[in-house]
Parts: sequence; structure tokens; C-alpha cells
Amino acid sequence: MIRKLVFLTLVASLFVYFSSCLKEPQNPFDPSGKGYVPPSVEITSGPSEGETVNKTEVTFSWRGNSDLNEFRYKLEPYPIAWSNWTKSTSVTFYGLNDTSYKFLLETRYEGQTDVAKISRNFKVDAYKGPGLKLYPLYNYVINGSEFEVEVVIEDIPRFEAGSFRISFNKDYLYFVSIQGGDINSRYGVSQVILPDFSRLSIIQQANQLGYFNVTIGILPSASVEYVSSGSIAKLKFRALRTGSTSIMLTNEKIIDQNGMVFALGFTNSAAIVEIK
Repeated sequence: MIRKLVFLTLVASLFVYFSSCLKEPQNPFDPSGKGYVPPSVEITSGPSEGETVNKTEVTFSWRGNSDLNEFRYKLEPYPIAWSNWTKSTSVTFYGLNDTSYKFLLETRYEGQTDVAKISRNFKVDAYKGPGLKLYPLYNYVINGSEFEVEVVIEDIPRFEAGSFRISFNKDYLYFVSIQGGDINSRYGVSQVILPDFSRLSIIQQANQLGYFNVTIGILPSASVEYVSSGSIAKLKFRALRTGSTSIMLTNEKIIDQNGMVFALGFTNSAAIVEIK
């Protein structure tokens, strides 16, 4: 009788042991399982929270908590929507303007819907006046659409007049028009722009050559002491074909109210144009 009880106890113990061995292992990537580990991601390099960077491009790198992670990202206010889901773990943004940005990053396991989100805020202050620049530096446009790029002066004491050349790839872009910038309303002044771009022949010549020269002056005003910062011209272009190209600013010459040529601290000579 005792031997029978010992035998039954042994059989029961073996049954429990083998049953536990045959249990299906827990899957940390299965949201319905008890051992589920949510996706996560951390930024490993790039501007730190609240940092001010002094260049016009930044690179972010990151890593997820497993090999099954996939990611998507977005930079606000940058003229590109969310990226597609990707296995890439870094991205570089070019042509950043002097402003505040927010980098948004999301991760999920492949084919799943549970998403983890993180973000990073930073500022760009790449240009110290006095200077001349194109704005915005990065332009994302649709083929066939029109867009504007501004010529901006920054911290130029007593700006009186300026001249420069704008060059562009005429296979990708068509120059439409030019008009005065926001210094008109900002300072209550009037501008003169030469040559007369209201003449069709001037526009046609610019598009034949792929460049045009501009001279801009401030008309005398008894109510305005000086102009120092702001947009002095708005350039309108039309996208002609898909691809990547640029608008170039060269041959800059700035005159102050004393009639002296002003030495610029910087010139940002190119604006990127991505045409989709």
C-alpha cells in the first residue's frame, strides 16, 4: 500500500514537472501576453533639451529596446510630414532657420499598433549679424506650384541700399516676380527695386539666363531714422520638375546711410529647394 502511494506521488510529481516544461514560453513582444514589454526608444545623440545650436543642420540618432523596433520621425516646424516607418536609427535635417524646433520620434514593434513617443526641443541661432540671408533655407514644394523666398538683412545699422545677384537652375525653377519685403510695413518706409521687374522682357531675360541682378534702395523719410533688420525682397518662383535644386545669393553689396559700403559678418548664399 505504501509502495503504491509512493508510486502515485512520483507519477503526479513527474506529470506536474513535464507539464510545466511544456508550457508555451512568454513572448515579450505580444501585447496580449503577461510578459509583454512595451516598445521604447531613447535619443543617443543630437541637440540636448533646450540647447541652442549655431549651425543650420542637425543630426539625431536613437536606439530602440529590441531588434523588432521600427521608427518614424518629424521635425516641427520643418516643411516635411512624418517619415514612413523605418528601421533607420538616425536622420539629418538641413537648411534650418533661426527659430525654435521640436523633434518628434515614435517607435513600435513591427506590424503592431502600440506606439511609444518622445520629443526634443532645441533652438537654432546660426547667424550673427550684420548679414544678408535667404529665408527660408529649406523649401519643400510640389511640382507646378509657386513659392516665395525672401532676401533678409539682419542687424545692419542704417541700411540704405543693397545689390545682389540671384541665380537658379532654369530647368527646375521659373522666376515669376519680385516685390518689396516686410521692411515697408515694419518701418513705414518705401522701397525702389531696379530694374523694373514689372516688364515682361526683364522676367524673360532672367529665365533665359538663370540669374538676375537686383538693386534695392530705401526712399528718404523724415519719420524713419534707420532700417536694420527685415525682409528687403520677396522672390516668387514656380517649380518646373521634380528633384533637388537651390537658389543662390551672390555679389552682395550693402550701402549704409553715410554712403559707405558695409562689411557683412555673414552671407547665407543658398536656399535648398526640394520639388516633389
